[in-house]
Amino acid sequence: MAKDAKPAEGATSSQLAELFDCTVRQVEIYAKDKIVVRKGRGRYDAAMSTRNLVRHLRQQAAGRAGVDPETDTASANRERAQEQTLLTRTKRLLLEGKTADVTEVRRVWSAVIVGFRQMVLGLPGTINAVVPTLTVHDRRQIEAACRDLLKDSALGRGFDFGPPAEGLTQPENDHGDEQG
Repeated sequence: MAKDAKPAEGATSSQLAELFDCTVRQVEIYAKDKIVVRKGRGRYDAAMSTRNLVRHLRQQAAGRAGVDPETDTASANRERAQEQTLLTRTKRLLLEGKTADVTEVRRVWSAVIVGFRQMVLGLPGTINAVVPTLTVHDRRQIEAACRDLLKDSALGRGFDFGPPAEGLTQPENDHGDEQG
């Protein structure tokens, strides 16, 4: 050995494998993942590498490690628990009679909607009977407004109670005041 040669610093991969109770190949994988700290060729910082490995294993145990989503058991368990909770809640509501059959709800709502539609389409005739002085133009405007409101509700646009449609005039009150 030459006088200038220093003794090798750090632990070898075999020594780390024995310390970590794993294979030399696993130490090399840890080195590639930068968990094990290299000091030189075939040499590693044992103290820092041990600290990094402990942190890595703790993160992995806590489910925070950068793991493949396909094999992440912590996420899978969390999702399964959420789905189980939802299923249990649904079964409980069903047993308590707090749920309704979708077919029955659709049947009832269909009848309500048909009745509402018939009522809205009947409004022009009812208004004409109550206000017999309406002109033919006024009756057509009222009928068009009712049909537009039904069409808007069917298309999910809601009701627009803004300014009147073109050609539809707002009546003035008996005193000539503006309506508020």
